[in-house]
Amino acid sequence: MKEEADENAYAELYERYSLKLYRRALKLTRDEEQAKDTTQDALLILWENRENIEIDMDQKVSSYLYRVVFHKSTHLIDRAKVAANYREVLKCLSLQGANAAESNLTLKELYQLINRGLEEMPDNMKHVFVQSRFEDKSHKLISEEMNIPYNTVKDLIKKRCIAFA
Repeated sequence: MKEEADENAYAELYERYSLKLYRRALKLTRDEEQAKDTTQDALLILWENRENIEIDMDQKVSSYLYRVVFHKSTHLIDRAKVAANYREVLKCLSLQGANAAESNLTLKELYQLINRGLEEMPDNMKHVFVQSRFEDKSHKLISEEMNIPYNTVKDLIKKRCIAFA
């Protein structure tokens, strides 16, 4: 195979392994199109890298191809899971958006409530809260900048968040 860079050698690889690889990929992905693509990819990877791949006497070409199919299939499965999670999050956000639209509070009213709550806070608590929630600073950074204990920052944030809830 390494010496022959012609279509006959690739055709021989395809003839020998494509159906077995397809079945394996189909079993893993449970999707015919993905199984076909995975099979083609595995054969092409072997073919394109044939000069650089070292296959020991103990290792067969089929073992190499099965590993490629397995890794490509599991990668596709992982990507499908991530995509499903994103769709679920988007669905939840969409539902939350619909619920928010139905709410009587407008964005302007919400800002007014937040500002009113900030005005009622003691200066130290307000400063900590604004840095944490609006400036996105860590509790550690706030404690260092304000020269107050870390746990004080945590307690101030916790108290204020409970009051807002």
